[in-house]
Order: sequence, then structure tokens, then C-alpha cells
Amino acid sequence: MMDWLQPYLLRIDLTKAECDGASLLVSDLLTSRRIEHEIGYGICNQISSRPKTTLPHFWINLPNLERIDIRLRMHFGQAVEVPHGIFLPEDYPTIEYQSRGSLKPRELRSDEVSWLMSGTRMPEYQRWFEALRKELLEEWLKARVAAS
Repeated sequence: MMDWLQPYLLRIDLTKAECDGASLLVSDLLTSRRIEHEIGYGICNQISSRPKTTLPHFWINLPNLERIDIRLRMHFGQAVEVPHGIFLPEDYPTIEYQSRGSLKPRELRSDEVSWLMSGTRMPEYQRWFEALRKELLEEWLKARVAAS
């Protein structure tokens, strides 16, 4: 069903967009095709002998329970245990997505697409992103202290 999206994911993967920008670019494509989806964000953990965490992290949730994530390997490495592209989360038992909210999908303006592809955050979005990063980091640190 989503075969048409693969060439676009490859192109977005080649840009400098971080996980938030890549997810917004994918969302723009899905929105233009009127495909229902949600841009999720939160904390992502790799549960292994050498655990890893990335926060904030952004991804796309589809109604059929598939997920799209083309930036997790940027943080967790290129191993086959780390999802990339369109996948079912249950196929990756060592990866834990902890959702903390979602963004409303919308079509992007051309200047926003240019910013995102260059790895730059949109000006009106920068302050929110940094506040989210701080909030999630504090939450993650408290959880680590409580687990000790």
C-alpha cells in the first residue's frame, strides 16, 4: 500500500533533516495524499546490553499500526535490530517508543521544506522544541534516579 512512499523516504534520508524535520517532511507527503497519520514524539529506548536513549524523538504512526521512522539509526546505529523506514513496532522488541504527545499533520510551506531539508528548525518551532528537549531530559533523569 505504501510502496509509492519508498523513493521519497530514500530522498528524505539523504537530507540533513533530524528526526523532527524528517517526520514533518514524511507527514507532508502523507497529508498531500490524504493519508491519515499522526506525528508522534517522546522518548525512544534501545533495550540491550548497552542501552541507548534518544530524546526527543519523532516518528509517524499510521492507522494500521505501522510506524515510519528514518532517523532512529542515526542515534542507535545501523544494526538490523534498529528499525528504519516503514515497519511494525512488534517486529523490533528491543526498541521502546514512549509517546509523550503528537503534532497535527499539515501541509508545509515551501520555505519550511527548505529549512527542514537543510537540518534547520523552523523559527516558530525552535523554542517549543528546546523546551520539549529540556522537559523530556528532566523526566528521563528522574526515572533513572528512581530506578537506581
